[in-house]
Amino acid sequence: MAAFERKHMNELVVLGVKTWRRYVDDVFATLDSEDQAEKVLAFLNHQHPNIRFTVEREENGRLPFLDTCVVRRVGKYTTTIYRKKTFTGVYLNWTSMTAKSYKIGLIRCLAERIWKICEENDDRMAELEKLKLILARNEYPPDVVDRYINAFLASKARTASPVEVTVERMPVFIKLPYVNMRCEDYALRLKRLVSTNYPQTEFNVAFQAPMTIGKLFPYKDTVKNVLDRSLVVYSLKCGNCNDEYIGKTERLLGYRIKEHSSNATGNNSACKLHERANTGHFINYDQVKILDGADTNHKLRIKELLHILKNKPAMNIQLNSQSSYEIKTLIIKAYPQFRK
Repeated sequence: MAAFERKHMNELVVLGVKTWRRYVDDVFATLDSEDQAEKVLAFLNHQHPNIRFTVEREENGRLPFLDTCVVRRVGKYTTTIYRKKTFTGVYLNWTSMTAKSYKIGLIRCLAERIWKICEENDDRMAELEKLKLILARNEYPPDVVDRYINAFLASKARTASPVEVTVERMPVFIKLPYVNMRCEDYALRLKRLVSTNYPQTEFNVAFQAPMTIGKLFPYKDTVKNVLDRSLVVYSLKCGNCNDEYIGKTERLLGYRIKEHSSNATGNNSACKLHERANTGHFINYDQVKILDGADTNHKLRIKELLHILKNKPAMNIQLNSQSSYEIKTLIIKAYPQFRK
């Protein structure tokens, strides 16, 4: 787009473009008439076969641009809040099972957005009143909303006056599970304790849900084709002696089986070594069996080792004390409660 502008800007000026401001592929332009706008649009769409422009004209002196509403006033342009026609006004509900600090943070965040986008103070005040109505529909107590919006406005007033230079503190974050409202009291006491003993640290607590719906469904869809599954422990058997090989893969199982069955000279997989060492023996690559699955590679490694320990497949390296120690180490790392 930058090269496109450099190439055609002189012609656009001749066609009547007064102002041209672009962010990525969104352009704010001003012209004197509708006829000029049509000519500019036709010109732009004939310059490159893969570049097509569309146009949106102002209505009542207003034009949405980059999530703002640009207002044409006498001698200047200003910006205010723009909301799409599909805007529902639904935000994090006050009664939701979420830390109160996040709900307060939402009030401050939306107020900050209004303050930055609205250039005229009258627009800011009007949008803050709209915000109060929107939050009320999301069951926010009016006294809480008023308190934090007033505190926000007071902080902006203080910022406008000279302030003393302070030493920047080092931010530190800790993540805690949010179980109930007592978690917030614990976080507050923890922050006070750290601030008292380490005043040079800006201590912050973030909450996360201990259980989400996604964790209850680690496998979103059932994959019918075995070879299209990933993060699995699998088994391959010899068609002659019934010896077995157990392995794991994070990738699609089909890719791993192709690597096992490849006749390339450098293929030294346990399956190919078995076929070379035993004349006439062959591995049933098309009859691969999935033994287990997991949602992380670490858990997958544990399950693979446990299946090897249980089945003792001949094609795998024989287990020794080091392998048993590896299993124990992996399990303790994944599940500390099993340390004993």
